[in-house]
Amino acid sequence: MAKSSSRSSAPVQGVEHAPTAALLEEEGVHFEYVPNFPLADIDREASLGNQARVADEVNSEWVEDFREAMRRGAKFPALVVAKAGARSAAVNIDGNHRYVAATDEGLDTFGAYVVRIRPGSLQFKSLSARMNATHGHLSPRDERIQHAMWLMDNKGISLERAAADQNLPVSALRSRWEKIRADRRATEVGIRRADWDELSVTARTRLLTIGTDEGFKAAARLTIAAQLKTAEVEDLVSALAEHPRAAAKQEQVVRAFRRDYADQIKQVEAGERRTGRGGFTPRRRVSMALSSLLALPDDFLETTVNSWDPDQRAAGAAQAREGAEKLAALASALEA
Repeated sequence: MAKSSSRSSAPVQGVEHAPTAALLEEEGVHFEYVPNFPLADIDREASLGNQARVADEVNSEWVEDFREAMRRGAKFPALVVAKAGARSAAVNIDGNHRYVAATDEGLDTFGAYVVRIRPGSLQFKSLSARMNATHGHLSPRDERIQHAMWLMDNKGISLERAAADQNLPVSALRSRWEKIRADRRATEVGIRRADWDELSVTARTRLLTIGTDEGFKAAARLTIAAQLKTAEVEDLVSALAEHPRAAAKQEQVVRAFRRDYADQIKQVEAGERRTGRGGFTPRRRVSMALSSLLALPDDFLETTVNSWDPDQRAAGAAQAREGAEKLAALASALEA
């Protein structure tokens, strides 16, 4: 995959670095070591703004130490830059401190591994995060989780390997990955996303373990319709696990559970059962609003109006009329 350029055999800063080359080989990207890469070809603003380093600004003390070492003739590992094409600007993937020190020191060139990927692409972001994690410069955990999932999706590497590459606890990555997989599966089998999102993460990831898509879809719809609690979802999933690959049998089991939860489903449909992740049904919210209104004291008009600034009264009147119209419409519907 890698090949060495024959541009120059003169002594250079930025020498070939076996661990960096090995990492690039593992990534499967096309790259070339260029011993005298023009520093003027690097987009400084884009390089220093590389999202993998948002939590780690360039350290001026490090830059000064690097400059002094360069004056002594010390050798540094090559930069890693992304360059999509011959005429496009390059952006640093790895080596911002070396790059800044070299430019501040007045160097025109520096050894670099030139990687043929588009700056800003998902592959660029993933490689940036991996290089920074390898060299001890960690981006925020959420970003590293996103990069790890990209590696799993696009490179086919194991969850454990992706966690190690991004310096993540395996448990943290597994938890996020299972949620993503559950959300994808719900979409694939046709579950309405707004309904699915009302379920707790625990319920979603437990449903994910169901062996057949038919069983998963039926169980998800029952969980939504009856607003099953975590323990109830666990009972349902455990019953389906007795028939891990028998779609028809799993659907039969779900139908039996649906009969058992018939009253609960009716309560949800009637707005009598609390739904979602701690939210309230429309009926419950209206009841709370009516209770608050009816609890107002008899002299609430005088005390409320006097508390309003003159320039705010028009807006308050408009809100009151809008609320009154909604209540009047509700009263008419209930009496119909």
